[in-house]
Amino acid sequence: MQLWEHLSSQGQSGLLRNETVESTATQLTLQNLTPGRLYNITMVTEAGGLQNSRTIEAQTVPSAVSHMTSDDNVSMSDQLHFSWQQPEGDLDALVVTISLNGTKLWEMTLPPDATQVTSDHLTPGSAYQVVVISKSGGLTNQSEITVRTVPAAVSDLTLSQSSSGGLMLSWSPPAGFWETYRVFLFDGSQQLVNATVSQEVLNFSFPGIGLIPGKLYQAVLRVESGGLTADSICEGSTAPAPVLDLHIRHADETSISAMWSHAPIGSRDSYFLTLRNETVNTREVEPNMRECTFNVLTPGRHYTITVTTRSGKLNTSVSVEGKTVPMALTTLSLSSSGVDSLRASWEKPPGDVESFTLTLLQDSVVVQNHSVPAGSSSLMLTDLTPGALYRLQATAVSGGVQSKTTSLEARTVPASVSRVTASNGGRSDALQVSWRPAVGVVDSYLVHLQDGSRMVHTLAVSHSSPPECSFSSLFAGRLYSVVIVTRSGSLENATTVQARTPITMMVVVGVYHVLWYVVLQNKSVSAGHNECVFSSLTPGRLYTITVETWSGGYVSSVSTDGRTFPAAVGNLSLGDAGTGDLTITWSSAPGDVDHYEVTLLFNDTRVFPPVTLGSEVRHHRLTSLTPGRLYKIVVSTFSGPYQRPQFIEGRTVPSAVGNLRLDPRPGLMDSLGGLGVSWTPGDGDLDMYIVSLSNTDGVVIETRPVPKHISSLEFMDLIPGQTYTMNVQSLSGKLTNSNTASGRTAPARVTALQADNDHTTHSLTVTWERPVGVFDGYSLQLQDEAGAIMMNRSVVSESRSERLEGLTAGKWYRVQVVTLSGGVASQEATAEGQTRPAAVSNLTVTSTNTSSLSFSWRPSVGHVDIYDLSLYSVVEATANHKQDAAETRKDHHQVGRLSGLICPYEYFSKLLMVVLYDASGTPLGSQTLGAEHTSHTFPGLTPGRLYRTEVISHSGEQTNRAVVLGRTTPDPPTHLSVKQGPTNDTIELSWSGPASGDYDNFSLQWTPTNLLSVTQTHLTGCIVGGMFPGRLYNFTVMTVSGGGAKGEPTARSQPIQRSVRTSSQKENT
Repeated sequence: MQLWEHLSSQGQSGLLRNETVESTATQLTLQNLTPGRLYNITMVTEAGGLQNSRTIEAQTVPSAVSHMTSDDNVSMSDQLHFSWQQPEGDLDALVVTISLNGTKLWEMTLPPDATQVTSDHLTPGSAYQVVVISKSGGLTNQSEITVRTVPAAVSDLTLSQSSSGGLMLSWSPPAGFWETYRVFLFDGSQQLVNATVSQEVLNFSFPGIGLIPGKLYQAVLRVESGGLTADSICEGSTAPAPVLDLHIRHADETSISAMWSHAPIGSRDSYFLTLRNETVNTREVEPNMRECTFNVLTPGRHYTITVTTRSGKLNTSVSVEGKTVPMALTTLSLSSSGVDSLRASWEKPPGDVESFTLTLLQDSVVVQNHSVPAGSSSLMLTDLTPGALYRLQATAVSGGVQSKTTSLEARTVPASVSRVTASNGGRSDALQVSWRPAVGVVDSYLVHLQDGSRMVHTLAVSHSSPPECSFSSLFAGRLYSVVIVTRSGSLENATTVQARTPITMMVVVGVYHVLWYVVLQNKSVSAGHNECVFSSLTPGRLYTITVETWSGGYVSSVSTDGRTFPAAVGNLSLGDAGTGDLTITWSSAPGDVDHYEVTLLFNDTRVFPPVTLGSEVRHHRLTSLTPGRLYKIVVSTFSGPYQRPQFIEGRTVPSAVGNLRLDPRPGLMDSLGGLGVSWTPGDGDLDMYIVSLSNTDGVVIETRPVPKHISSLEFMDLIPGQTYTMNVQSLSGKLTNSNTASGRTAPARVTALQADNDHTTHSLTVTWERPVGVFDGYSLQLQDEAGAIMMNRSVVSESRSERLEGLTAGKWYRVQVVTLSGGVASQEATAEGQTRPAAVSNLTVTSTNTSSLSFSWRPSVGHVDIYDLSLYSVVEATANHKQDAAETRKDHHQVGRLSGLICPYEYFSKLLMVVLYDASGTPLGSQTLGAEHTSHTFPGLTPGRLYRTEVISHSGEQTNRAVVLGRTTPDPPTHLSVKQGPTNDTIELSWSGPASGDYDNFSLQWTPTNLLSVTQTHLTGCIVGGMFPGRLYNFTVMTVSGGGAKGEPTARSQPIQRSVRTSSQKENT
């Protein structure tokens, strides 16, 4: 037996083995041959020196590939990438098939030296049977492996607040096949939940028990299939816990404060407060705050305060209702209207009022209560006690809330006396007067005795004394008028009667009648004198003077009454002084005093009727005076008809200013702050104001004298954001009164404010430089181009930047930042910024031919002004045949800029311009398209060439881009020819490459689809073996461009075909 190498193309063969076997042997096994190799075997028969031989061809089975492995790190869930070790021996080709459940889905013939292949467009998560067939001649061997594609991840994964207070994870199912889901919940790095979910479920609820309100959690949803997984991650927050014990802590006329307690657990970003009535007022405070005050409100109005706890984009709210206190009555007046009535009048105060409550008290005891509607402005109080002092307390009422009480005192007119009688008691020089006391309240009675219009005597009678008095030393037979004045406070009521002394004769003997009892002085005067002076008499005393005329032993006399002038009071001085009262004190006047009379003068004009006081009184308080006014107070001593005045000047304390307010003002420069101070002048007289400004340490920074007609002032060179105290002192004479208020200058605004997108499509980073002065935080507001508020955020004082997420791509925004200091805001600093436009999605090649590419895309999400579509020729180093770029540059043309696309996303655009570039990036032309276009075709391109297309989204000066590769269809091959091969079951095919364009390879296919062997002799030719004799075959050849690099698009030309029938005779060897 002889083993020969198969005849080569040169007809040479080498002997490999020569073995002798017994004549009885009928078979022989040859070992250690090369797999897949074709051998010639010759059996030589020998007998008696003679030989005969027969030769046959035989081929060993090719080796199967080994170490088949699948790459689990494939990035796409619809791809498989597997590799193997090249088998030993001879091979013609490797055929790879992929099957699913016994059905062949994919087949590819590879050269014998191939060791890996990638298949796409598979179903994610499915198990495939992969067979690699080694082919050599007509023999095959194969290796199998079962591999699985990676499952696809779910889409639309969201973690949101559930109605039960927990978190709800929702998703859309993935493409392909999967077995189960696995759900994880993380708090930072700590795993809280690990649960398996069946494949039909599309949501999973995390119960609220164990979750912290206002906390950000991360959820992971894992798709599992045959040990392979695909994870999707999203984040979500639990709703923050609401505040506790929300209540109204304080309310006054123009402000209302709400207080609350923090939730015991959970986190929050801030509190957002809303004050609602006819208007809405909002305030955002730090998360550690427990109280907030709203100022400059309407008195007496009902408000609703809502405290919203914010955490991320979630919030919870609690509301409380409250009222501002109605404004107190400031123009209340109370005056007497007869002996038993008082009249109250007022003006409605600012704000809301439903009614007024008026309470009348006498000696702190309530005697009348009245409630009148808000439209009333006066009320008559009747059935009162004459001469009594009453106090009226008035309040405004709104919604059950009462204002501060305004009090006022007034007295009814005292009643007059009745049944007045006057008698002489049997004397001609005296009258005795009695009366019935007046009803009601009486302080004292003043009884005047008048002789015609001349006041003769005045007596003060206490209300507690018997209602009577007597007058002596009167002239007999004279008609006198007796006036009894009832006094209660400063009010009087008088009753007048007339009485006459009787006429009697009287004989004067000696000096018996001088001062009735005692002769005080006795003087002798010569006959030539007609006057005489008595000295060292008692002031204010009534004396009787008798003049006796002597002539010899005869004497005649005549008498008359005379009174010395009373002395003035001593030590007249001022006591306590208030804004509406003055107290004077004195020591008693020497001599005889009937009573004292106090008169108040301003500019020598009497202010009130004189006040009559008993001779025992040593002090008096004057009330209802004008603040800050200089008065002259006259204290007169009365004795009979004579009086002696003594006066003193006194000034009431000036009123303090009211409604003292400090408001921020712009400083002289941006680095300085200002304060405006304003007030309403107090009542009364005033010389000027002294305004003092001090800092928080109490150090006076500046003092200014201010004329009294000025009621506002500005300080313009202060520290921004600093708290100052203002003292406004009212000055009248040497007396002062002051009011103090505190206020804060507006903080300085930030500088170098910028809003940059940091190359992101949905966020802006706001940066600034810290301002000068004092401040405790910032308030940042984001507005869109129309000025609508998109976001409000509080920023701590240490921060110099803030990132704003969740914005619309490609849109312009305006950012306003104000500096805060104690609730006072600076002037706003403004900057504008634009997010980058989003790239278009789903950019694909929709159709190709030998000279054109058509692309389509989905418009960008967000705001877009224009699209730029660019086409580049890509240099391929692995291609076999490239047409010179210089020859085809003239064929490249057309550029497009796209705008005005209609899609279910928010964006704005106007036109589309398409731009085409050559391989060097030089634009070759442009063409403007209508806004309705979402696709474009580039004609006149080089067949089979790879191009890169960029669609650039424009919004303002910002751009973004999407890229896709596309290849034109190559031209088909030419001149396909067929000739008989070396044997009847083989043919030789040859063809020519395309006339123009780029190409890499050719694809050969035939029908019927028998298993044939193909031996590539060169790029444009091959030998096809294993054909059946006498059978008609149809061969097609296509040009292939691409396929050399992973992920690179491949294009095939139109086929050319040729039919051939093999010879029906079999060749014998």
